[in-house]
Amino acid sequence: MATVAQIHKMLADFQKTLDCRALDLRLSFADIVMGGLDRNNWELSELVERSGVTERMLSRIINADQNCTFHTAARILYALEIEVEFVVK
Repeated sequence: MATVAQIHKMLADFQKTLDCRALDLRLSFADIVMGGLDRNNWELSELVERSGVTERMLSRIINADQNCTFHTAARILYALEIEVEFVVK
């Protein structure tokens, strides 16, 4: 069993990886989509209809289980009437 110190080290090491950055992007996009659904007071089915993205794909995006193309992201954001800008840090 790992000690607390070992777990903290593993977490710190993971935070420096590409996988961590990819997960962070998926979680951020999921948060944006969920916020858009809430603001519009829409069920997922409404976003399916307006975006043309399948319910399965949207569900996986919302759960941060699926990467999507910029084209798919644009379709979702356009349907939700959300404009996004990238900020370089």
